[in-house]
Amino acid sequence: MPASLSDLKGLPANDEDLEKNVSIGNKATTGGSKVDPGIIILNTAGVWAKAGAGASGPMGIVPKKHPLNTDTDPTLQVADRNDTEWYIEGAGTVKPGQRVKPDANGNGIPWVAATDTIKEAPFIYEGHYGEGVGLDNKPTDGLTGQAWRVRISGG
Repeated sequence: MPASLSDLKGLPANDEDLEKNVSIGNKATTGGSKVDPGIIILNTAGVWAKAGAGASGPMGIVPKKHPLNTDTDPTLQVADRNDTEWYIEGAGTVKPGQRVKPDANGNGIPWVAATDTIKEAPFIYEGHYGEGVGLDNKPTDGLTGQAWRVRISGG
C-alpha cells in the first residue's frame, strides 16, 4: 500500500472514477507552464495555473495520471468535482474538518477565517492515508510535508 508523500500526491483517496471526476482544461503553453500534481486555479485568462497564496476562484487538483502535462501541452487534466477526495502535500498544521487553501507552491495550508474568504479554501482536510475508518482510527492533524487527504467542497 502506498503511504509516502511521493506515492500519494495527486492520487484519488477513494475509488474515484478518473474518467468521470477529471476534466480537461486549457493552460499556458510557454516555458515553465508544466504543472505538477497539486492545487491549481482557473485564472482570469481562462487557463489553469499553479494556485498561489491568496488565490480565489475555481480550483482543482492536478492528478497523478499519465501522461502528465509538459510545458508545450495546451491542456492538462484537472480533478475538480465536488465531494471527491485527493491527496495533496501539506504545508502547515491543519485539524480534521478544517478548510484548506493553496500556498504559493500549490500545496495545502490551513484556512484562517479571520483573514481569508471562503472562496480561497475550497478543500476540507479529512486526514491521512487509512485514517477515519472505524471508531478506533480517527483522523489526526496534518503537518508540513505530509500527504493530506482533502475533499473538494467547492468553497
